[in-house]
This record gives sequence, C-alpha cells and structure tokens, in this order.
Amino acid sequence: HSWLRRRLPKPPSDAPPANRPSAVLRHHHLVTVQQQQNMSNGDTSVAG
Repeated sequence: HSWLRRRLPKPPSDAPPANRPSAVLRHHHLVTVQQQQNMSNGDTSVAG
C-alpha cells in the first residue's frame, strides 16, 4: 500500500515551524520565480 502513503500529505514534522514564516515565503518566492521563468521560456520557444 505504498501508493496510499504517497497520496497522504506530508507529516507536520516535515513542514517548517509556524514561528518561521520566512522559510515559507522564501520557498513560495522561489516557486513563483521558477513559474515565471518557465512561462518566459515557453513564450520565447513558441515565438521562435
């Protein structure tokens, strides 16, 4: 039943502490930057 374990959300121990929101914001910022880069790369590839 490993597929069930994969579908479950990460345990709270893996999540960053609630008193350190900067880590979450930094991760979110990196994700948004990656998404923007991916969109820009996709636009350039389509335009090219």
